[in-house]
Amino acid sequence: MAGGLGWMLDAMDVMLYSLVLSHLMRDLGMGKGTAGALNSLTLLASALGGIVFGFVADRVGRTRALMASILVYSVASGACGLSRTIVELGICRFVLGLGMGGEWTTEPR
Repeated sequence: MAGGLGWMLDAMDVMLYSLVLSHLMRDLGMGKGTAGALNSLTLLASALGGIVFGFVADRVGRTRALMASILVYSVASGACGLSRTIVELGICRFVLGLGMGGEWTTEPR
């Protein structure tokens, strides 16, 4: 159940990023290429997060790994809203991607 809700929030994050993208581009002065690269960075980080949290799940259990990945995702998601520069946003989106990938791989079966 928690994993399904996490997946819903992941999808909502991707959708919300798309909705606020034009405002981010204007406010941070970034081009279309940079904006797309930030989204790609998030998705690439989710692949890495899946691998990392998969190993963590094998060591400490799926439930604890899922809780850790949700914590990482939540903190990074909030930090994205407080970002003031493109670099800060990129770092936050990368960490968010790690947590997102962790949610995808550690959902208890």
